[in-house]
Amino acid sequence: EMKVQNISNLNKFFYECKNIIEIDLSNFNPVVNGMSEMFQDCTSLISVNFGNFNASNVGDMQNMFKNCRNLKYINIHNFDTSQVHNMYSMFSGCNNLVYLNLSNFNLEKVTAINEMFQDCSSLKLLDISNFDKSSGINTNDIFSGTPKDMVIILKKDNQYLIEKLKSKCGDDWKINESELDMITQDIIYIACDGIKDNIDLTIFQEYILYNNKEINLQTTFEANIEAIINELI
Repeated sequence: EMKVQNISNLNKFFYECKNIIEIDLSNFNPVVNGMSEMFQDCTSLISVNFGNFNASNVGDMQNMFKNCRNLKYINIHNFDTSQVHNMYSMFSGCNNLVYLNLSNFNLEKVTAINEMFQDCSSLKLLDISNFDKSSGINTNDIFSGTPKDMVIILKKDNQYLIEKLKSKCGDDWKINESELDMITQDIIYIACDGIKDNIDLTIFQEYILYNNKEINLQTTFEANIEAIINELI
């Protein structure tokens, strides 16, 4: 059992712990103000479960998962990010992430999300539907190095991030302004090649179940650890 008394921040707490494969912090409840570089360069890390971890006082999450190149499962969507000001390069280099649910993230005080998803080269579905702040925030290279077929869930009126996606897509951008104007719903599924009416979520079921804590990953890892490691090599 880990003793967490008198811990005020988790900056670099697991920094460069290259042999860690799975971390469950769902019952880890210190009140901390920083989580920058917490898992940076944990290159063997496959899953992180935060559960209902209390992040309500955290101000800095920059580089939190940077270069966690084998990370596939992350339960972070319950984070209270209302005090966070820096998310720079938070998931940069996580090139095995396929699905990422940040639908509960609050950007009210955030000033930097630049390079946040840079080089997440396997990302297929990104839920940032609560990202509604644009002015006064650094978004440079936020989608740089992500796949052209990545689908992003976001608010239709977040024209700033739509323009960032358009810039990333380049000649692959197939959406015109009139098509966007015709959409009535507040939340859209958007990719370089168009607006998506329906998304086949079955291919993300494994990741969605993990986010909803409906599967026992510990059992999964104990039974299949060699296969999982071989898959990621």
